[in-house]
Amino acid sequence: MAITDAIIRYRRFLKRRNVSPNTVKNYMNGLKHFVLWLDVPIEEATYRKILSVYRLPAQPTFKTKDHQLLSEHGLSVLSLSQ
Repeated sequence: MAITDAIIRYRRFLKRRNVSPNTVKNYMNGLKHFVLWLDVPIEEATYRKILSVYRLPAQPTFKTKDHQLLSEHGLSVLSLSQ
């Protein structure tokens, strides 16, 4: 699955959960800033690379399959749980 597909699926997930449009907008904006913050292309980012810079917990816990998919592509689930 391409990273853009994971992001699109996450946005759809939020909308299906009837999350406020402002919340969806803010989460997507936070995700955009996170991707821009990365020092490697998003496709090459891994949890371990982010862990070494951001000092995230060693073992992530996932609330949903979408969170797990985002994490597998190197995105921080914590950045989405504002």
